[in-house]
Amino acid sequence: MTKKSIHTKIQTDQSITFFSSIPDLPTIKQMVDCLIDEALLRTNNISEASRILGISCQTLSKRIKQA
Repeated sequence: MTKKSIHTKIQTDQSITFFSSIPDLPTIKQMVDCLIDEALLRTNNISEASRILGISCQTLSKRIKQA
């Protein structure tokens, strides 16, 4: 989707989204941390978590250390 089509979709589609009930959107860092936590909870395995997140094991390990 291009930026223009994203803005058009937002303006014309007033449907309820996952974040509709939250007054402030989470930051990108908060969302990344949440996704990592969820992937690790679901898999209990760094290799499998990195696979479902679409990142390398090395990248996931670095992000876990930064959190």
